[in-house]
Amino acid sequence: MSNGSSSSMSTTAQLRYSLPPPDGSKPYIGVMPDPVTGRPSQNWLDDFHTIQIEDVRGREDQYTLDDAGFQYYRHPAKHTTFLNDEEIKEEYYPESIELIKKLTGATRVVIFAHVVRRRRPPRSDDAVRHEYPAGLVHVDQTRDFAHSLVHKHLSPIDAEVFLGGRFQTVSLWRPIAHPAIDWPLALCDSRSVNPERDLMATTLIYPDRKDDTNCVKYNSGHRWVYKSAMEPEDFVILKTFDSDPTASVAVHSAFQDPMTPEGTPYRQSIELRVLLYFGEN
Repeated sequence: MSNGSSSSMSTTAQLRYSLPPPDGSKPYIGVMPDPVTGRPSQNWLDDFHTIQIEDVRGREDQYTLDDAGFQYYRHPAKHTTFLNDEEIKEEYYPESIELIKKLTGATRVVIFAHVVRRRRPPRSDDAVRHEYPAGLVHVDQTRDFAHSLVHKHLSPIDAEVFLGGRFQTVSLWRPIAHPAIDWPLALCDSRSVNPERDLMATTLIYPDRKDDTNCVKYNSGHRWVYKSAMEPEDFVILKTFDSDPTASVAVHSAFQDPMTPEGTPYRQSIELRVLLYFGEN
């Protein structure tokens, strides 16, 4: 069970933490489902805990990127359809780059990917792979993976600049179409996280490559929060890597809120994955 004082503005949900592989090997997970079981293969163990998650609506300013590893904002997007990847890149990327610069003070902002998630009941006739809310406690990038992203998405000269100064990876997450009441996003205050003890570097195995992420081991001191019923005009920036080893990062997970009213529309959201550089432009 989680620690911390009870709150009338909170909910309780199961979060999926991780335990290291019993044989001591490096953790891995296959991103594509196993053809036999239909589930991704993994060598680490699931570790479910019932956690109190505090609703911070009205008190969002208590959480900042520098202190908590995430920060809530409100600013409507000009692009609102999010149905076509090329239109997202042509319309949503540029407006988001300017917004991120303004809010973070970064001198360089490079969006290297986006993920649109639309939860829906599984259908046997689905011809397209759907991205569902990520119900696993994690931090997106390890140090090595963040460095590899710089090399992958920047020219050699620009990569040298990034790696020679302070840089971060962040995600900009916002609901689309309607408020995110179904499967909202929970964030763990980084001031309650012990990175050396809690984070577990894990290999992500794709059909054509391997990446790294951080799964997370349970810590009874973790303090979890969310902002209820975030609207498409709301968004949160969460930090997933910082080249400053003393800086915060955001442990996070989608979660199934047992208080969700029946008939609530399935969650839809978009996240931008972004490289930030702080220094002379």
